[in-house]
Amino acid sequence: MVRKLVAAAVVMTVAIGFAYAAGTIEYGAGITGVTEKDGKFTVSVQKVKKGKADGDEFKLEVTKDCKVAKGNLDKDTKKWSAGDEVKGGLKADAFAKASKENPVAVRITADADNKTVSQILLTKGKK
Repeated sequence: MVRKLVAAAVVMTVAIGFAYAAGTIEYGAGITGVTEKDGKFTVSVQKVKKGKADGDEFKLEVTKDCKVAKGNLDKDTKKWSAGDEVKGGLKADAFAKASKENPVAVRITADADNKTVSQILLTKGKK
C-alpha cells in the first residue's frame, strides 16, 4: 500500500515537472539591440549554435519581472544557472553597446511560443 502511494507521488512529481518545463524554452543567442518604449523593453536577438549565428534576427518582448543575471555553467550537467544580478538590467552598459557586429552573448529563457523573455543570462564575462 505504501509502495503504491510513493510510486504515485513520484509519477505526479515527474508529470508536473514536465508540464512546467514544457512552458518555456532556453537557447543561446546574441542580443544585437535593446529598445525601450513606454517602460517596455524589446530585445533584438539572433540565435547562436556552436558560437556562430544561426538564422535571421528577430525581436522578443521582455516581461516586467525578467531576470537579468550573469550565467554560470555547471560543467558536469552542462546546464546554465543564474548568478549575480546585472546592475541596471537591460540598461546596463553591456547591452547599450550591443550591435549586429558586436552581439552580447546570452542564454535566453522564453515562453513556449518564443514571444516573451523571462530570463536573460550573460554567458561571456560582460558586466
